Amino acid sequence: MKLKRRWLSFSAAGLVTVALFAGGNAPLQGAPRGETVYPTTRSVTPVVGGGDLSSGHALPPAVRERKYELLLERRAELAARQTFPVPDSSGEQAGHPTEVGTAKTRVHGNVNEFVIGRNNENTLADDAGVGSALAEPSAANDGVQVFYTGNTFASFSINGGSTWTKVAIPAGPASSPAPCCDQEVLYDQGRAITLWSVLYARDFDADDDFDNGNIRIIVRREIPAANSCSYVIDPDGANDNVLPDFPHMAVSDNFLYLATNEITNGTNAQVAKVRRFNLDNITDCVTAATQTFSFGEGVLGGPRVFRPIEGAHATMYFGALVNTTTFRLFRWPETALAGGVVAQNFTLANASVFGDATCAGGTNNTDYWDDLASDETGFTVVGAVGADRITFLWDSKDGGTHTQGHIHGIVIKESNLTKVSEPVIFNNDFCFGFPTLSTNERGNLGLSAVFGGDKDVGTEDPPTGFVGIDDDKTTGFANFQTVLVAAGTHGPNNLRWGDYFTVHPHEPCDLFWVATNYALNGGTGTANVDAKYVEFGRGRDRRCYIGWRDETRIP
Repeated sequence: MKLKRRWLSFSAAGLVTVALFAGGNAPLQGAPRGETVYPTTRSVTPVVGGGDLSSGHALPPAVRERKYELLLERRAELAARQTFPVPDSSGEQAGHPTEVGTAKTRVHGNVNEFVIGRNNENTLADDAGVGSALAEPSAANDGVQVFYTGNTFASFSINGGSTWTKVAIPAGPASSPAPCCDQEVLYDQGRAITLWSVLYARDFDADDDFDNGNIRIIVRREIPAANSCSYVIDPDGANDNVLPDFPHMAVSDNFLYLATNEITNGTNAQVAKVRRFNLDNITDCVTAATQTFSFGEGVLGGPRVFRPIEGAHATMYFGALVNTTTFRLFRWPETALAGGVVAQNFTLANASVFGDATCAGGTNNTDYWDDLASDETGFTVVGAVGADRITFLWDSKDGGTHTQGHIHGIVIKESNLTKVSEPVIFNNDFCFGFPTLSTNERGNLGLSAVFGGDKDVGTEDPPTGFVGIDDDKTTGFANFQTVLVAAGTHGPNNLRWGDYFTVHPHEPCDLFWVATNYALNGGTGTANVDAKYVEFGRGRDRRCYIGWRDETRIP
């Protein structure tokens, strides 16, 4: 008898081990049609005070420096103690279908247990006057305090997500005064600040397409307190004709990175940009030194989007699909200016398939996967680095031996930039997609993603949220043990699903993770959104987690 999938207790992703490949290392060169990759040096000035903002104060530099030194010492100690399995070098291995088990909410048990410490709903997400059916939740924590955003709202909790308080989103500049969407949250432990980004967009000619936009990065030194300051990123100044779409943030040891897909109105020209800000300047709410890396759409024969990865320290990484069988790694050392970004290609033995994967499910049997989810543009290319591994995952359409939409990946050894593995997360009965990744302090991987729906006629499981762990308790690389955290009944009514899930290390117990996900229950409207805030990790780290999960940091 075949068990119903959601009741299986363990799932292992398919693993493909391949020969190592090392591409050449060289700074990026010019591109077709005269386009080039070029650096820009600028600075941005914070907005302090005025209405919803307050001035606050920064930690003294000496205090921040000592906190940062302690953080590095702890990282070195954990890295020295951690070991990882060595991949089988015998060649390609058969993949294993991934299945999702149910969560067990515990804070005790054996060391190998997958622990869900919290799985709380954000009740503002299903408020028709606040939330959106395209939920796109993002969250970060500081002890028991949590900052949480959706596509159209922001909130905080002082009790681990048991209750939520709405936060007013600041108005944008005159050229784009209304907040749109694409919000994201992260927490920098070394400086004890929460960073919150908001996209503002405006349509000048009423053609249903945004013509101009800005991004505001907001600094909060205490999650429940007022905003300390904010920075407005206006990509085109007074021209008011560029939309900085799909913004994503990440941090390294000393910098904040913001990636955008910048679309020029009237031409549809797209340029991928990654801006780097001095993180101490941001923390102190002073003018921030800025570097900008730009990548025109002609370089690879079409537009690309970037996401800076989680877990970076002395070097930031981001990646792109060159084509179905080539992955390009970009690395930006902290010691280099934007002109020092280096690219390296890796050949993929396991080809991706671009296009619209049909993943219909739920009682309404609707699809949630459009053609942008799995194409070379890279909206679903995500990554994380830790324990000498750089891991990227992305969506792929069904094809070959994988008969449903699924997740492809690559694992690269950070110390010598050679390919280690090409993991695949799949099940030939239903789809997997929309991954997001982060590493904990050991360098283990935490995952949040979606399964459900299929291309066959009939009613399949709806899109359903799950989290996963890849560590020394699992075999191989990017081979996740997973549990369900957001079960739904319906698929969406607009062929869209959220691509702003987040996974971050839990703070300050950064051996656990915090994550977001969502599902639709009882219908397809905003009132049916079940948006989750999840804290999870291994049983061996439960003492660390229990010791901090209900604590409030003293500023």
